[in-house]
Amino acid sequence: MTRRGTRTSLLSRVASRAGVVLVAAVALSGCGLIPVPEPRSSTSSPTTEDVAPDLARYYEQVLAWSPCEDGAQCATATAPLDWSAPDPATDIQLALTRHAARGSDGPRGRSSSTPAARAPPASTS
Repeated sequence: MTRRGTRTSLLSRVASRAGVVLVAAVALSGCGLIPVPEPRSSTSSPTTEDVAPDLARYYEQVLAWSPCEDGAQCATATAPLDWSAPDPATDIQLALTRHAARGSDGPRGRSSSTPAARAPPASTS
């Protein structure tokens, strides 16, 4: 190999390594620039800080869960018929059912629903 070929080969290797370092630096420079949200706690409670005073009673109610059919838990929640103009005289009762999630690797959370098919018909009077 000639002296010129050795120099070209050396420059080629240096340029190649510099290119790899440059690509790695660019790739790693993006790490940490995007904020990663903190995981939310599964034991957090809803806040009522920004709730209008006339709606606070609905947000602050504590549901009394009790056993019901199929291993579920049932409760009743009070809600205003019209959220834009809440009036305790026209409050409605919502029948709620929740089932614990099941899986081979343990509980994953809850599944809640409003059993409309089993709820009594609403009064229109």
